[in-house]
Amino acid sequence: MGWRDPPAYIHATGVLSAAGAGPGALFTAALAAAPLGRPVRRYDTGKFHTKTAALLPEDLFTSICARWPGTASATALALSVIEQVLGGEPPPKEALLVVGTSLGCTASWEPWHQGLVRGEVQPAPAGVGHGDVAWQVAEQLGLQGPVLTVSTACTSSTQALLLAADRLTLEQVEEALVVGVDVLSSFVHGGFDTLRVLSPDDQPPTPFGPERSGLWLGEGAACIRLRREGPGLAVLLGGACAGDGHHITAPDPSGRGLAEAIRKALARSGHEAEQITWISAHGTGTIANDAMEARAFHQVFGECIPPVHALKPVVGHTLGASGLLEVVLLCEAMHAGWRPPSSSTKVDAALGPLVLDAVPMPLKTGPVLTVNSAFAGHHTALVLGMPPGSPRR
Repeated sequence: MGWRDPPAYIHATGVLSAAGAGPGALFTAALAAAPLGRPVRRYDTGKFHTKTAALLPEDLFTSICARWPGTASATALALSVIEQVLGGEPPPKEALLVVGTSLGCTASWEPWHQGLVRGEVQPAPAGVGHGDVAWQVAEQLGLQGPVLTVSTACTSSTQALLLAADRLTLEQVEEALVVGVDVLSSFVHGGFDTLRVLSPDDQPPTPFGPERSGLWLGEGAACIRLRREGPGLAVLLGGACAGDGHHITAPDPSGRGLAEAIRKALARSGHEAEQITWISAHGTGTIANDAMEARAFHQVFGECIPPVHALKPVVGHTLGASGLLEVVLLCEAMHAGWRPPSSSTKVDAALGPLVLDAVPMPLKTGPVLTVNSAFAGHHTALVLGMPPGSPRR
């Protein structure tokens, strides 16, 4: 299904990350391209090879959780980014709420579970399941519309955005609040450490670089207010998902699944590959994922791949929230007319020709692309643009 008639309009965005609160803070950090990963203090990393992650500033995290006592930390972050989007307006009671999350309430039930293991008897946490975030948000805000949860690992929030856009296009709802959120915990950090995909503490991630050695994890939340009526901040021109089912954790080396998602997204947007002005890549910085992405880009764009950017070296890999964080960044970049630079200054020759900006560069007017991939072979691609007649800042 195409979205050109009618499209889905992004009316407001909100975000929390290691850069702080708000889209402006995220864009400023992306322009600086400095990694925000630090030694973790919130949970025990003593047994891990890599002890670095890009967590929210602790005072910000603590204050947000204190504002909504009795809810999971992931729920508190979700409520905070929705508050940014609403800007003081009352919640739209009949809006569709879709929450994309890879970890759900893991960070809240982990301390409780550790206590049980030690033989301690204590009340159960506010939320334990992935769906509890969405229901807690709906309860806090008094929402009466449909409430949905999407959990497809690192494509969770972009899958959520695709689902919401379909509901709008089918005229099932007038507007939607789409949230991506994940909060780090020892369990999750340890899992990635066991997979040996984390870059050492003294080696910040360098996606697509010749000496890349992995990723640093991050946490965060983002919210998109999506409506059928424009013009708004940006327009979601088209999007698609695809799956290759290659392996539970390893990407398909051929890149065929991601290439398929990109081609479908372009077709649904009504644009050709050569019209794309910029790509926000998944860009984890692992050997396997970067090679897969580069192959997918070459399959779709040939030797004329648009400039490529990776946000994860700055704010960490925020897992299920990462896709929406990148959508927020694209909205900011399109309005500012600037492409943030890459943390990688050189390209691995084995990946073929890729353009990585060493400094901020002017962003041409035209559609932009963001892609995400996940464990088990999930892939998403979104094409965004500026609403007709929308001025840049």
